[in-house]
Amino acid sequence: MHHLSDLIVRIKNATLAEKESFSILHCNVNESVLAVLKEHGYIKDFKKYKEGKFKYINIEIFSDGSSITDIKAVSKPGRRVYANVLDLKKRKSRLGMYIVSTPKGVLSDKKAISQNIGGEILLRVW
Repeated sequence: MHHLSDLIVRIKNATLAEKESFSILHCNVNESVLAVLKEHGYIKDFKKYKEGKFKYINIEIFSDGSSITDIKAVSKPGRRVYANVLDLKKRKSRLGMYIVSTPKGVLSDKKAISQNIGGEILLRVW
């Protein structure tokens, strides 16, 4: 979960500083979350690369700050938040989306509802 927290902080800082790109250490969860964010147009792109022994992900964001207004962790190491399909339907709002870790991978709330599966709510993005 600390990799996900690092991702959140770096996205917020890069957006506030109006940077076009930044890098983080590679982690499978981060890569899955970034794929969902890219699919929904919150980030431009991301690419994996290796430098020495370590793998990194370079993330390109919209520098004008138009894509992500805010991003927050819902589940935290001390308090995990799980939701079934009915809970996801209740939480669904017109603004933003939830990113959910399901048995079928990391999905947006809409995709999880359409596939009729629940899981751990990782993030809320709007």
